[in-house]
Amino acid sequence: MVKKNSIILLLTILVFGLSSMGYGQGQTGSIRGIVTDEEGSPLPGVTVTITSPALMGTLSFVTDQEGKYRFPSCPPGEYQIKAEIAGFKTVERKGVIVHVGFTVSVNIKMEPTTIEEEITVTAPSPLVDTKASKVSLQLTDEMVKHIPVGREIYELVKTAASVVDEGPASRTHRKGVSIHGGTIYGTKYAMDGVMLEDPSLGCIAMDISFDSVEEVEIITAAHPAEVGNLSDGYINIVSKSGGNKFSGGFTFQYSGEAFQQATLPLSQIRAFGLAQPELDKSNVDFSLTFGGPIIKDRVWFFMNPQTKRHVRASPFIPFTDTLGNYHPAYDIEKRYYMGFLKLSAQISKKIKYMGTWGYLDSKEDPSSVIADPKIPYDAQAYVPENDWHTSSVLNFIIDPNTFAEARGSYVFRHYEWRSIAEREGSTGPRIYDRYTGYAWNNYWLNEYYGRWKWDVSLNLTRFQDNFFGADHEFKAGAQFGKAQSESDYWGKNPYNLYWYNGLPWYYHDTNPYMGLFYCYFSGLNRGDSPMYNQFTRFGFFIQDSLTFKRRLTLNVGLRYDITKASRLDNIRKGWVDPYNNGLLNILLPEVFSTQDLVAPALENIINWNLLQPRIGLTYDLFGNGKTAVKASFSRYPEAFTTQLMGGLHAFAPYDGAGFLWWDYNKNGTFDLPPIDGYYAYYSARIITDPEEFKKKIDPNMSSPYVDEITAGIQHEFFKDFTLSVNFIYKVQKNIVETIDKANPLDGDMWLPYQVTDPGDDGKFQTDDDQQLTVYALKKGSQSPFLYKTNVEQARRKYWGVEFIMFKRMANNWQLSGSVTYSKSYGNVRSGGWDTTGATGLFTNPNNLINSWGRGTWDRPLIIKLTGTVILPFGINVSAFYRHLTGAPFEREGRTALNRTLTVYFPATVNGYVPNTPSVTVMAEPHGSKRTQDLDMVDIRVDKEFNVGLGRLGILLDVFNIFGYNRLQIDTNNGGYLYPDGRFIRYPTAGQILSIQDGARVARFSLRFSF
Repeated sequence: MVKKNSIILLLTILVFGLSSMGYGQGQTGSIRGIVTDEEGSPLPGVTVTITSPALMGTLSFVTDQEGKYRFPSCPPGEYQIKAEIAGFKTVERKGVIVHVGFTVSVNIKMEPTTIEEEITVTAPSPLVDTKASKVSLQLTDEMVKHIPVGREIYELVKTAASVVDEGPASRTHRKGVSIHGGTIYGTKYAMDGVMLEDPSLGCIAMDISFDSVEEVEIITAAHPAEVGNLSDGYINIVSKSGGNKFSGGFTFQYSGEAFQQATLPLSQIRAFGLAQPELDKSNVDFSLTFGGPIIKDRVWFFMNPQTKRHVRASPFIPFTDTLGNYHPAYDIEKRYYMGFLKLSAQISKKIKYMGTWGYLDSKEDPSSVIADPKIPYDAQAYVPENDWHTSSVLNFIIDPNTFAEARGSYVFRHYEWRSIAEREGSTGPRIYDRYTGYAWNNYWLNEYYGRWKWDVSLNLTRFQDNFFGADHEFKAGAQFGKAQSESDYWGKNPYNLYWYNGLPWYYHDTNPYMGLFYCYFSGLNRGDSPMYNQFTRFGFFIQDSLTFKRRLTLNVGLRYDITKASRLDNIRKGWVDPYNNGLLNILLPEVFSTQDLVAPALENIINWNLLQPRIGLTYDLFGNGKTAVKASFSRYPEAFTTQLMGGLHAFAPYDGAGFLWWDYNKNGTFDLPPIDGYYAYYSARIITDPEEFKKKIDPNMSSPYVDEITAGIQHEFFKDFTLSVNFIYKVQKNIVETIDKANPLDGDMWLPYQVTDPGDDGKFQTDDDQQLTVYALKKGSQSPFLYKTNVEQARRKYWGVEFIMFKRMANNWQLSGSVTYSKSYGNVRSGGWDTTGATGLFTNPNNLINSWGRGTWDRPLIIKLTGTVILPFGINVSAFYRHLTGAPFEREGRTALNRTLTVYFPATVNGYVPNTPSVTVMAEPHGSKRTQDLDMVDIRVDKEFNVGLGRLGILLDVFNIFGYNRLQIDTNNGGYLYPDGRFIRYPTAGQILSIQDGARVARFSLRFSF
C-alpha cells in the first residue's frame, strides 16, 4: 500500500504539479537564512517578518529546529526583515535587495535580553547567489533608469556579456540577439515568467513598452530543468505592479534633424556617390504611467499607454532606370500605439492573482527591414501590424513549505507586407539588375502572417529540510501549449526578372541572347494559396536543489519535451498567367495550373521527443557567501517554430520555378515558343498525395539539440562589487537540414569540373592561385526532391571565456562591464533563415566548397562597459562603451562578402551538357574576411528637480559621441571565370555601397514622476 501511494503521489506531482515552459516564479526572487544566538546555535521558533513597498501586506515565517527560514516568492525590491522571539532583542535588517531569479541569503544573530529591546543591523545586501548554477545578469530599476540606450528591451539586452545584436536589418521584423554564438531564435523573451515568443519565427511576438519594466534578468547559460523550448538565452522581464501609493508620470523623448550629424562631410559622401546616412527627421516618443491601490494591500493596478512616431531618411541612392523612370529619395515612417495593463490581487492570505494585457498597433511605410541603398520606394512594402497578449498567474500557498502555481497565456500576432507599387496601381514585374545592384518596379510578393499561441500550466514546489542529509527544494511540473500560424503570399505579377547593365538578358555575353527569370507559385490574390501549420507541445520536468552543510548545492533536473506538428489542408486556386499570353501555363502546366490544386492535411508529420538532463553545482568556497564556484552540464532542444515546416507544403507559394530564356528575335520581350526558347532549370515538385508527400520528411528525424558545459567563479571583492569568470562550451547536434534525394551529393549527375582560381590579385601563375573543383548538374537531371532529415555532418560549435564585473549603485556610482574572448564556428550558419532547415547547403556540392569556417555571430573579442556617476548638484552622467570584432562576411549574393567565383562551364562537361551555364562558389572559407570592428560610445546626462507633487527629470542622450562610422564596401574581388581561361573581376568590386553607423545622434527627454 505504501508503494502504491508513493506511485500515486509521484504521478499527481507530474501531471498536476505543472510548470510553464517559461519559468515558475518568473517574476520573483527569494530570501532565506538562518537565525542563531550569540554562540552560533540555531534558534527555532523565531518569527521572521518581511515588509516591502513591492509586497502586499507582510509575510511571516517561524524558524524550524535548525533556525532556518525562507520566503520563496518575493517581488523584486528593497526589503526589511524583522526577527522576534521572547528573551531576545528584536533584530531589524534593512536594505535587503531582492532581484528576479536571485536567492538572497541573510543570516541573523540574536542577543539575549531581559527587557523588550530592538536593534537595527546595517549591512550590505548580498551580491553572490550561492544556490543557483545559472549564468545571469540582473538589470535593476536603477540601471535601467540611467543606461544610455534606446527605449527598447532589445537595447538593454545588448549591454550583457557575449551578446551580439542582429543590427537594424532583421528579416524577423523584430530585432534579435545571439548569445554565445547561438541563433536569434534560441533566445526567448518572457514577461513575468510567461513566454511571449512568436510561434512561427521564434522571436519576441510584440514590442514591450519600456516604461512598464521594473527589472530584467538576462540568463545566458546553465538553465534549470524547468526551462523549455530554448537553447541559448532567456530574457525575463518583470513588469511594474503599482503599489499602496498612487504613482505615475510621463516620458517625452524627441530627436530631429537638428539633433543629427553625419560623421562624414556631405561633400565626401557625395564624392563617394552615396546617399546620406539614415538620419532621423523626427523621432517622438510619449508614454504615460499610472498605478496604485484599488484596495490597499489587496488589489493593485498599473497601466502604461504609449505612442511613437519615427520618420527618417532612407539610405536609398536615387537613380533613373533604363525605362526612363526616375526613382527619388524617400523617407521611412513608423507609427506605434501600445498599451499595457496589469492587475495584482491578494485574494486571501494563501492565494494571489496577477493578470496582464498588452496591445500593439503599428504601421511602417516603407519597411525599414529592407531599407537598402539600391531598392527604391516602388520596390518596397509597407507593413501594418496588430498584436496583443494576455496572461494570468494564480499562486496558492498550501503550507509554509509547499506552494503551487497555475498559469495561462495567449499571444496573437498578425502583420502584412503590402506592395507599395500595387497600392499605387502598378502591376509590373520586379526587375533586378545584377550589374548595378538595383531592384525596381515592384515588391517581390505581398505577404500575410497570422499567429496565435496559448499555454496552460501548473507547478508545485516543496521545501524539505534534513532529508537524506541535505536541504531540498523539489520542483515538478509540466505545460501544455498549442500554436497555429497562417501565411499567405500573393502578387498581381509573379515574374522576377534578372537583367544585366540595363539589358533584359542576364547572360549578356551569349549568342543568342539569354535571359533568366523566376516565377512564384503564389496566387494572384489574397487567399488564393494560404498555408496553415500548427503544433502542440507537452513538457514536464522534475528538479531538486540539494544543499549540503550550507555550502554545497547540487541542482539536478530532468526534462522531457514532446512536440507534434501538423500541416493543415493545402489549397492553391488555379489561375491563368495574365501578362504573357499564358506563358507560365504553357511552360509548366502541372505547376502553374489553371485548375485548383488540393493537398489533404498531414497529421503529426513532425514528432519530436527529447530527454534533457540539467546538472549544476554551486559551492560556497569560504562559507561566507562571498565566493561561489559553479559548473554545469545542460542539454537543450533547438527551439521549435512552425517556420521549420515551410518546406513541407505541397505548393509553398514562396517557392516557384526558374527559367532560362533564349530571346531568338532579340526584341527583349517574352514571346511564346517556338519564337523564343525556354528551359526550366529549377522547379519544386508538386505532390498532392499525402502518402507520397510523407516521403519528403525522414520519419525517424529527431529533435536537434545543444549540449552545453559551463564552469566559473564569482567573488565579492569588496562592498557592492563582484567579479566573475565563466567558461562556456556549446555544440549543436542533430541539426535538421534539407537534402536532395533526387540528386544526392555523391550522385553521378554531378559533373566535377576543375578550375584555377587566380586568387586575390586576379592574376594567374602567382603564389595565391588555387585549384578548385566545382560541379555541374547534368541537363535533364531529375527535378529536386527535397527531403528534411538530421544531417550528420552539419555542425555548430562555440567556446568562450567571460570576465564580468558588477558594481551596485552605492557611494554615487555604479558599473557593469565584461570582456569576452570566444570562437563560434561550423559549416551551418546561425542567422535567422539558417535555423529553418532550408539553407540548401546540403542539396548542392558547390554550396559545401569552403563552407566550414567562423559562424554568423563570431566576434572573437567583445568588450562592454556601462556606468553612472552622480556628480555634485545631483547631475548624473552615464556611459555605454562597446567594442566588437567585425562580423565574418557571409555568402548572400555578392555584396560586401567573401570572395566568390562565378564559373562558366564549357558546352559539355565530361561529355554531358550542364543544366545551367554557370555556378557561383565561395573561393575562401567563411570568416576569412571581416567587416570593420565596432567601437561605439554613448552617453547620458540627466538631472532631476522637485516640481510640485513630483520630480521632473531632464535628460540628454548622445549616441556615437565620437563619430564612429564604417563604410560598406563591396570587398568581393572575385569574378567571372570562363572556359577559355579568361578571368574578369566583378564590376562592383571595391565600390563603396553605404555608410553604416554613420551618424551622431542626440535625443532630448523629459521625465516626470510622482
